[in-house]
Amino acid sequence: MRGYTSFVFLILFITYPAISWSQHPKRIDSLLQVIKTTPNDSVKVRSLNAVVFYFIFNKPDTALLLLKQSERLTEKGPCGYICTETLLAHGAYFDVLRMADSADYYLKRAKDLAKVNHWYDLEERALNIAGMAHINSSRFSTALNFFTEGYDLVKSIQPENFLSQAKFLSNIGLVHQELRQFSKAIEYHQQALVLRKKYAGANDQAISFANLGVCYKSINEYDRAIEHYTEAIRLSKQANNLRMYYALHDNVGNYQLDNEEYSKAIPYLLTALDAPESLGKNPKGQLSALSNLTTAFVQLKQPQQALQYAERALQVLTQNPELASYALTLFKSASQAHYMLHDVKMGNQYFKRYVAISDSLFSKENNNALADMAVKYETEKKEQQLILKEAQLEEQVALNQRNTLLLLFLITLLVFTGVVIILIINRNKRKALLTQRENELKMRQVQINSALNSQETERKRFAKDIHDGFGQLISALRLQLNHLQHENQIAVRADIFDKSAAIIDQMHNELHTMAFNLMPAVLINNGLPAALKELALQLNSSEKNVVTVTSFGITQRLPELIEINLYRITQEWINNIMKYNTAEKIDIQLVQHENSITFTIEDNGAGFNTEILNRHKGNGWQNMLSRTNLMHGKIKIDSREGIRGTTLILELPVLDRQVHTLKHPVEIPIGGDSRA
Repeated sequence: MRGYTSFVFLILFITYPAISWSQHPKRIDSLLQVIKTTPNDSVKVRSLNAVVFYFIFNKPDTALLLLKQSERLTEKGPCGYICTETLLAHGAYFDVLRMADSADYYLKRAKDLAKVNHWYDLEERALNIAGMAHINSSRFSTALNFFTEGYDLVKSIQPENFLSQAKFLSNIGLVHQELRQFSKAIEYHQQALVLRKKYAGANDQAISFANLGVCYKSINEYDRAIEHYTEAIRLSKQANNLRMYYALHDNVGNYQLDNEEYSKAIPYLLTALDAPESLGKNPKGQLSALSNLTTAFVQLKQPQQALQYAERALQVLTQNPELASYALTLFKSASQAHYMLHDVKMGNQYFKRYVAISDSLFSKENNNALADMAVKYETEKKEQQLILKEAQLEEQVALNQRNTLLLLFLITLLVFTGVVIILIINRNKRKALLTQRENELKMRQVQINSALNSQETERKRFAKDIHDGFGQLISALRLQLNHLQHENQIAVRADIFDKSAAIIDQMHNELHTMAFNLMPAVLINNGLPAALKELALQLNSSEKNVVTVTSFGITQRLPELIEINLYRITQEWINNIMKYNTAEKIDIQLVQHENSITFTIEDNGAGFNTEILNRHKGNGWQNMLSRTNLMHGKIKIDSREGIRGTTLILELPVLDRQVHTLKHPVEIPIGGDSRA
């Protein structure tokens, strides 16, 4: 069991980045207040990522809630710098909870993003946390690769960043520590401690003292081990690193047991057992402390007290059966306690479990021995490469510093000037393009709305015509035919036939009117001038208006698009004239020039203020504008309030008769609302 305790200890004292367990609670309270009050999401996420590292080691459940909040704030859009920080926090959280697959996933994403975007500080942190995760999952060779790469990165990019250099030196020492290469481990830890005493705070110094204590304990240098442990306990308490504080007590108690100082071991082990639940569940740590207490009281000839702690340890083991391989000391000491109480049966049971685990561990150790030898070889090889790289980097850094300062000013000036010019050009282009697109979208939306409203209005009118006109005539015809069925007198039947024929004539006229309103046959068959003249005849039949139509220079049929749109514009505008003013005479002119077509509608009704066109929300004027736009024409209204007479002028370009393409470009038509 005592060998297991050292393993737990090693994992706990790997340096985590930035703000961690050493953060003072007052500082944490200040950051939590920022999170609650700031409206700035970036500030909030950075504050969340900062306090997460404190709670990972003190209140893991709170850390998870903060991580989820940070993730929600960064999940929109591409993952940038702050999002990458959040990925690192996730990786550290899952590493501490021993969820290796999840930790690897988040750390790989963070490391790749940092490397691609040249965020060297985040890349350094990602390499450090990834190395820790691989140590915690016993992948020592890969861990050494990460730490070596991180150390090289710091030396090349930030040669004066001594804190980060100390961190990676300490972690390289941890790898050698795990491989039981204690002389090399002590060398790296001492290098890290020298830097930390000069540049770092209490927490980082406590880490180095603690790891040196482990190394000295492992090579049986008792006094030096206790000296370093004691200083580490003092510094960890000063730094508020509670996990380290309680784990150190377990380690010191373990060491006292090895030296048969049982009475001295018990206070340390009891302190380790008092670790608050707010630090998160640590069943391995509990099993370690309880098993060591069982051993201590057995050695002090207090079997009853020993079995009390053994029972608690068995409860932890029942809840966490995966820890059975770490219960070797527990079963051995429990069997001894029962033998001391003359309970041979229970003593034998625990001894059998001790033997079974011992045999299993012996087989496992043999299998791991060959793997350890390979790892040690790779480690020594990496160490030589590290020394060589350090020398090369130092030489390269000196050379680069001479050249960098010379080029930096010129490059910065050129880049700044280029960026400013590009930004100004792009800004103007984007502004112009945005304005153009907005105008196009507005025009298209107006056209679409107008077309939809016109279609809906036409459908309603058509339905009303059928229901009120054609439908009633059909009903009347059905009534006459019903009378015919029951009438035998020839004179009456002849009268019914006459009435039915009259109704059929009315139906024919009604159907002709409806067809004319939808699409006059004369427009399709004979063209626009003939259709306008037929429209004038219909309007003149009311004897309320006099409508005249004249055309000049029209020797061929116009394109179908122009004929239909000009006819619909005429209908719309005449409807407006008859609806809104008192015109008695309306003149329609269609004139074809060499390069254009001029279409005018002039009336002698009351004039109006054309500003109304810019305020009114009617669909009629929008329909006219849309149709004019489709023909690439322009439209103008000439009218004055208080003066009789209004003229609508519409100019269209001449189109190729065969392919209907424009010969000359024209302006975009003016727009606005009408009285329609």
